[in-house]
Amino acid sequence: MLIKKEITIQDIQKCIAGNGWSFGNEILYEMCRKNPDHNKADVIVGKIWLIGRSYAAAIENRKTEKC
Repeated sequence: MLIKKEITIQDIQKCIAGNGWSFGNEILYEMCRKNPDHNKADVIVGKIWLIGRSYAAAIENRKTEKC
């Protein structure tokens, strides 16, 4: 099903401005930029833990059923 919607200036500005997840994503990207090597266990575990938890089970991905 094709949905047609007129694109407004507000739509464009919203896309340019980013979204509500930009700040958290930038924190994760900065962590990876500052620690590019995988030669220390604590750095490896930290990356896996934070990135995995951030993207795997986010509450916004859950569907709720109405009773």
